[in-house]
Amino acid sequence: MLYDAIVVGARCAGSPTAMLLSRKGYRVLLVERASFPSDVVSTLIIKYPGVQLLKQWGLLGAVMATNCPPVRQWLDHKGDFLLSAPLPAVDHVVTVAPRRIVLDRILAAAAVQSGADLLENCVVEEILSRDGRVTGIRGRTRGGGSVTAHGRIVIGADGKHSLLARTVKPETYHCHPVRACYYYAFWSGIPDMGLVSYWRNQHFVLAIPTNDRLTCLVIARPAAEFDSLRKNVEAAYWRCLEISPLLHEYARQGRREGRFIGTVDLPNVYRKPFGPGWALAGDAGHHEDPLMGHGIMNAFHDAALLAEAIDAGFSGRMDLDVSLADYEIQRNQWSLPAYRRNVAAALLEGWDSEQELRLRSALRDNPHEAGRYFGVRVYAVPFEQFFSAENIARIAGNGLTF
Repeated sequence: MLYDAIVVGARCAGSPTAMLLSRKGYRVLLVERASFPSDVVSTLIIKYPGVQLLKQWGLLGAVMATNCPPVRQWLDHKGDFLLSAPLPAVDHVVTVAPRRIVLDRILAAAAVQSGADLLENCVVEEILSRDGRVTGIRGRTRGGGSVTAHGRIVIGADGKHSLLARTVKPETYHCHPVRACYYYAFWSGIPDMGLVSYWRNQHFVLAIPTNDRLTCLVIARPAAEFDSLRKNVEAAYWRCLEISPLLHEYARQGRREGRFIGTVDLPNVYRKPFGPGWALAGDAGHHEDPLMGHGIMNAFHDAALLAEAIDAGFSGRMDLDVSLADYEIQRNQWSLPAYRRNVAAALLEGWDSEQELRLRSALRDNPHEAGRYFGVRVYAVPFEQFFSAENIARIAGNGLTF
């Protein structure tokens, strides 16, 4: 069967891409190696632009109906004091952090409802090509059945170790070594305080409220320490939590629901996201350290851009190669400034610079600007607007630059 598009990977990049192309009338096959609901390693956070896309797609209500609390506040400690402020009230929901067993199922169901064919429990084993052009896929279902499908374009939304990317070997750029390693677990009995973050001596702790009154409690350490951490994960986890007496005590009083989950497999890389008969979206095309929680937001943004680019090419409004090249430009313009800040921050050092602590001191008794400071982190306030020389001088006086 010939499809207009075959999307490999049905999570945060793949399902929205399939949904949007299907809504435009294209015949789409969506292939996923797992079945839904199923979990995946994730920071869960969807920042404001991602929330806006969920709303635009008509899916935000379904996400909020899963007993997932909106994030309305941020508490942050950088070795000085606990700075706290509500996030800017730019919309009904600014940030949300649904469990992936909830979110991914909603996204896949929306793709199917829009007309895409979803094939779960199917492992794609080979990318088919002819005369240098990708033409389709060959795989196998969990039951052992063989699957072959052909399409005008094959989209790799299959993560940082994308089979499509490994097959076509695209150019890579803006590459940086792995910075940090992470462990997290879900806890009951911890009150919802919004996002809570602590930084000290290359230790990082983050509390994220999620579905069913659970809290995802994350620790981070330099990547070089991963092997030593994994020898006794629980002891290392509790040692890192000690930088936050607040969260440490709440966790002691709470209950861990499930196992510790950890990873150091966190490359920082951009890949050229298109070529003859293929395109990449989400982590397959651009992966970065999860410290700032950009992944889901960027995956949604890629899906929106890529679906428009493919439609422009398939409809004849533009040459497909030109529209896909424009997709790459727009993707990079959107993500690269924050990527660079994130890669630097993921070293887990420099967060307590004199400039940063002076600014935080000035924000301590200025809840409105403190809210905008946190609003930058969730993309509800433009970075360039808040950190302009004029705005920083107004808040903290002259001589402070970022």
